[in-house]
Amino acid sequence: MVSNIVIDSNLTSKAERWDQRFAAEPGSWFFGRTPSFMAQQVTALWNDLRPGETPTVLDLGCGEGRDAVWFARQGWPITAVDISIEGVKKTERLASEYGVTIAKLIHCDILRFLPTETYNIVFAGSSLHGLGEECMPCLSRLQEATPLGGLNAIRLMSTTAEGPEDVGHLYRVEPGELIAQYIGWRLLDTSENTVCILRTGRYHSFSELIAQKV
Repeated sequence: MVSNIVIDSNLTSKAERWDQRFAAEPGSWFFGRTPSFMAQQVTALWNDLRPGETPTVLDLGCGEGRDAVWFARQGWPITAVDISIEGVKKTERLASEYGVTIAKLIHCDILRFLPTETYNIVFAGSSLHGLGEECMPCLSRLQEATPLGGLNAIRLMSTTAEGPEDVGHLYRVEPGELIAQYIGWRLLDTSENTVCILRTGRYHSFSELIAQKV
């Protein structure tokens, strides 16, 4: 398989933590290989709302590629972006195993990724809160990069639970704050949930939504 990875060599130390995590067990995937529920859900919603249409997809913070590859398996052109070169390489490996290609696989800090085109589906499964105070401005740019009829699927860490030990660098939304960002959009699914992270014993909480631009 010919590599289509676009590499950004000017990255901060933020990438090191994820590189170490993703490289620790080369034969396994830290978050698994099965697509997330939100990725499967937004796929089903698109097919219900716009059957037969092929969307362009942006996966911002693709990690090791479980969701990006899922979208590619639908036959959808996907742009996948992540700060970790180890994650990007695993994304390409997973795509190869499924016999699909990620149209654009980009290694860069998602904060520096400026959309130059529109995407019918913008997917950010658990990445934007890592941008700190730039989280909501980045989200606004993603909304602008979504055409009418397009979908946003967003998951942000919230303030409901204690969160990780290094919570200080994260932007955590208040309950309802993410929904407020989507006033004027058609809300297709929203949730506030709390999960126990078994490897640390700490509780993390999230605000999630899938919304259509109308």
